[in-house]
Amino acid sequence: MTLSEGAGVTVADGMAVWVAEGTGVGQAAGTAVADAPRSGYGSDAGSGDSRRATGSRGEQLAREHLRQAGYEILETNFRSRYGELDVIARRDHVVVFVEVKARLNRGYGEPFEAVTPRKQRRIRRMALAWLMQRRNHPAYGDCDYRFDVISMLLDGDGQARSLLHFEDAFR
Repeated sequence: MTLSEGAGVTVADGMAVWVAEGTGVGQAAGTAVADAPRSGYGSDAGSGDSRRATGSRGEQLAREHLRQAGYEILETNFRSRYGELDVIARRDHVVVFVEVKARLNRGYGEPFEAVTPRKQRRIRRMALAWLMQRRNHPAYGDCDYRFDVISMLLDGDGQARSLLHFEDAFR
């Protein structure tokens, strides 16, 4: 199936960007990455170093996407005892906790499929820890918050061939 513009899909510079608003992570995502290539990135695709490089590159591309979409990046790689939040951003009066999943191919399924209910619970705990540290900060007192997932496949040069942005992916 080929992507076309419209219905939340934008094609720019050969990369498909699909923003799904108010859908769950597992809903309606299959067509957005159907034509993405399955090439590798790096010579040691299975190693921990390669996975870290893929994850770091994915987070960098996600931040660029968010900035272009009008988000302010508040923090990256926030660590708590529950793990790490990839990106914390804000647009208007909404703080957005973004989980980024980047892969080189679909050998283990779509990247967003790794955001399981267990992972969602951990993200919620990390977000609460972040909010509690800032509970008296006037910039966040009147903000709503939500959880987004950005899922992407990278090509052999580390460029995103597809990027799916699930807004309000889970609660």
